[in-house]
Amino acid sequence: MATNAASQENVVKAALADMRARPLADGARDLLAALDYKSRRIPSPADYSAQEFADRFPADNPNTKSEREFKAAAQAVSILFQVTDTEIAAQAQADMFAAAGFDASDESLAQSLIFAAVELTPRDNDLPYSRGHYARFAREINKRVKAPVVALFQTEGADEISIAFIGRRQSKTDAARDVLEKVSVIRGVKLSEDAHRAHTTILAELHLDERRRWMTDHAKRQNFDGLMDAWLAALDTDALNKKFYQELYKWFQRAVAIAQFPPNNRLNPKEHVIRMLTRLIFIWFIKEKRLIHPNLFVEERVKELLNGYDRD
Repeated sequence: MATNAASQENVVKAALADMRARPLADGARDLLAALDYKSRRIPSPADYSAQEFADRFPADNPNTKSEREFKAAAQAVSILFQVTDTEIAAQAQADMFAAAGFDASDESLAQSLIFAAVELTPRDNDLPYSRGHYARFAREINKRVKAPVVALFQTEGADEISIAFIGRRQSKTDAARDVLEKVSVIRGVKLSEDAHRAHTTILAELHLDERRRWMTDHAKRQNFDGLMDAWLAALDTDALNKKFYQELYKWFQRAVAIAQFPPNNRLNPKEHVIRMLTRLIFIWFIKEKRLIHPNLFVEERVKELLNGYDRD
């Protein structure tokens, strides 16, 4: 299983790197294909300006502040494709060990899954869009479409994408309406084979086979409601944080057991490792917040900045 996971992450890394020199919609379709989400159900037209998209898919409450913000930020909106149970069944036929049949029956609130790509205009101050921006943009898209929409975002000229997904449930007061819930965002996924391992791990876990396996393990119905639950579980921030700290603690125990320090130092090994960890986490934080130049973390560039650089 670990080998398969590593192999899938390598496929994701290659797909991300391939997106750098390609139009967003084309690269996004290939990335999703690497995760086994494919479909020929592409609307005509599929590409819109922000205003055209808003006109084609009008909201029940138009001209809100978030709609105006979305129109100002979005250069183009592309509907990549729609996945129904027909496409999922076709994917499963290639796998003799596939889970039980997938059925988007009337008992399922969601009947399909739509993928969209959004090209954004750089902000005036050149700062990256925040998680809140992506959440609001995802809501603007999803409130206009009956089926759940996974949105991929890329700012013009940026070598990274962000992905937003939003859960939904049936209204308790109006059975004909859906209620949009919490937005999950994977922000700043680098279009490189050196993409953060956390990002590539999450994307690999979103693979259709992995999500269907999760549905089976958690006794979820094999329909789009179950698939939505599976996506939300993979993107659950609390679960991801818990997993991170569990792995960090295992690393800490291993480091304390094998690390060597000067014998005349008065600190015990645990204190040494804790100090190192807190400093590393702080440095990573200021790097991710772009408070210092990223070249300081590229060995080839650091060689040019330091006198007598010696890696050992």
